[in-house]
Amino acid sequence: MRLSKFLETEMLGRSLIALVAGLFVASAIMRGLGIGVVALANAQEQASEITEMPPQSCTNPDYVPILDALRTREAEVERKEAEITEAVQLLEVAKSSIQGKLAELKQAEQQLKDTIAQAQTAAESDVSQLTSVYENMKAKDASALFQKMDAEFAAGFLGRMSPKAAADIMTGLEADQAYAISVLLAGRNMDIPLE
Repeated sequence: MRLSKFLETEMLGRSLIALVAGLFVASAIMRGLGIGVVALANAQEQASEITEMPPQSCTNPDYVPILDALRTREAEVERKEAEITEAVQLLEVAKSSIQGKLAELKQAEQQLKDTIAQAQTAAESDVSQLTSVYENMKAKDASALFQKMDAEFAAGFLGRMSPKAAADIMTGLEADQAYAISVLLAGRNMDIPLE
């Protein structure tokens, strides 16, 4: 259907182009003869008659197989366009769903980060408070506690204390425990790159 309209429109367009070209030639001749105004009115009337003519279908037997093949091809193209349109719609639905899931995932990730940050802040607060408690204890009592602690755990607290409080506690420790804690404190920053 579209193809026949296209061919009819194309044939009509060619006719119009030929008519317009003829009008230009006739106009040039008439100007030379002085009858251009009358000819222009007649040309406009003829052009309006041509554009009002109903489209005719092609009945030439030479073109019928070509038109049939073009109609078949047009139907195939329309079918494929429909398939592509459907696929695009499905992709849009999937894209929308994925974007929704990504938004939910980002929100969950942010909540997890907030929870972890809150837990780290609470843990840091607890460790700072406990360090302050150990610093303010009598050195002899704190040394007894640090003697029972794992050396790595004890080094964590002693590293946060003022040097005077840490020295007082270390003085009350047995030599092996004091040595292990000293090694850990000295090696804490050994893995930090220098460059």
